[in-house]
Amino acid sequence: MEQNKEKDLFTFESVMEKPKRMPAKYVGGQEYELRHANGFIKIYNQKGITYVSEQVKNDNLLPDWKLHISVHPKDEPKAFNIIKELFFSPRYPKLILMKIKYGAWAKFMYGREITIYMYTHQKEYEDNGVTEMSKSLERSEKFWFRLVGEIEYLFDKAQIRPNVGGLNPGDYPLGKHVSLRNEAFVNPPKDWKPPKGMYWFGWDYDNLGIKCFVYPPNDLGWNSTNHKCPLNLKKWDLVKWKKVAQRNHNWNKIKKQISNSFSSEIKLFVLFIIILVIFRMLSFLI
Repeated sequence: MEQNKEKDLFTFESVMEKPKRMPAKYVGGQEYELRHANGFIKIYNQKGITYVSEQVKNDNLLPDWKLHISVHPKDEPKAFNIIKELFFSPRYPKLILMKIKYGAWAKFMYGREITIYMYTHQKEYEDNGVTEMSKSLERSEKFWFRLVGEIEYLFDKAQIRPNVGGLNPGDYPLGKHVSLRNEAFVNPPKDWKPPKGMYWFGWDYDNLGIKCFVYPPNDLGWNSTNHKCPLNLKKWDLVKWKKVAQRNHNWNKIKKQISNSFSSEIKLFVLFIIILVIFRMLSFLI
C-alpha cells in the first residue's frame, strides 16, 4: 500500500485553511518560509529578507526590479500554485522572494497581483557590509526570459486570465500576464496627488519644501529613475520563449512516461526472479 504524500503547506489552499500557520522547508540548501501578513502571501529565504531590509535602509532609492503578473481574482489560487512550483524548481535557483496580494486591491495596482523579485547587485550592499548579498545572486538574461516564457505558457495552458484591464499601465509589457518594472522610489511632480488606495509615509513636501520620495506613480512609466535595466528588451521574443517552455514540458512528459514504463518492467522482472527463487527452494524441499 502506498503511503500518503506529505501535505504541501505552501499551496494557496493550505494558507487559506490556516492563515496563521508559518511553514518552512529546505530547497537547494536554502530555507524558505511562507508568511501571510499585510495583505500579501510571501515566500522567501533569508536573502529575500535581507534584500527588503537593504532597500529600506537606502530609502528605497536603489534599483528594485520586479516581474509583475496580472491575474484575475478568481484565478489567483491556481496562479499562485503554479508560480510557487516554478519558484522552487531547480530550473530557477536562487530566487529570493515572491508574493501575491490577498484581499482588497487598489485599482492603480491592478496587474501586479503576483510579484517575483529580480535581484541586481548594488555597491551599497557591500558598503553596508552585507556579505550574503553578492553578485552571484544575479541571474542571467536567459534565465529571466526562460522564466517569463514558461509562466506565459503554463498560464495559457491552465486558462488563467489576467486581471481586469490586463497588464498594469505603469509596467513594461512582456506578455499577456507578465510585465516588468523598476520600483525604486522617485520624487513626484510638484502637483502630484496620490491615487485612491495608496498608502505610504509623508508623500507631500515638508515644511522646508524638501521633496520626499514615493512609490513611482504609474504615469511616470516602468523605469522612472532610468536605472540600467537587467534585460535587453530588444532581444525579448515571447513566441520563442513560450515554444522553449512547451518543448521542455513535452520532453519532461516523455521522460516521465519512459521512466514509469521502465519502472514497471523492472518490477515485473524482480517479481519473476522472486517467483523463480521460490520454486527452486520448493523443489529442494520435495
